[in-house]
Amino acid sequence: MSIGGVLMPLAIAQADEEDSSSRIGSASAFVDTTATDGEAGYTVEPAGAPPLEAGYTVETFQHPGAGRIAMEYNILLTEGDGNIIQDSCNGVKEQIIVESYTGDWDRTSWPKICFTLTGDTGWLRLEIPSSYAVRASKNHALTVTTRDDIKTDTVTVSADKYKNINTSIDETGVAVIELRVK
Repeated sequence: MSIGGVLMPLAIAQADEEDSSSRIGSASAFVDTTATDGEAGYTVEPAGAPPLEAGYTVETFQHPGAGRIAMEYNILLTEGDGNIIQDSCNGVKEQIIVESYTGDWDRTSWPKICFTLTGDTGWLRLEIPSSYAVRASKNHALTVTTRDDIKTDTVTVSADKYKNINTSIDETGVAVIELRVK
């Protein structure tokens, strides 16, 4: 039976077969009413049947919204523990700030990519090309790993301090590849 692709309680979908007064309050499953037209339907539990086995959640360590952030900021967020999250720059001192030549800029407003620390520790693997400075959050020192054409380097930025991470004289900068708070 198909009723415009609307999910209905199973007992209501079986209205032709039963008296409606015996079904009130007994429907605990849903049926996909589009399944009869040949398209894939929803997994359903028949009324009175034991519940289906629960699925498993697997942590992938992927940053929420990584695809959108890659398009918007021209940066790549690959994995992390969930305690360092890319966020809008709102002037709060608890944010980690990476300054970069990436994206559109007019030399009066250097692009900043901001991250919020949601715990006491955290790590995030990423790639922010053409970076030149990093600021640690107000209360937490930050370890920053960078990469250029020649080497990978790790520097520590004291809490609430800026640190220049670009040693080149041009505007290529270095790629920030990891942020870590211990």
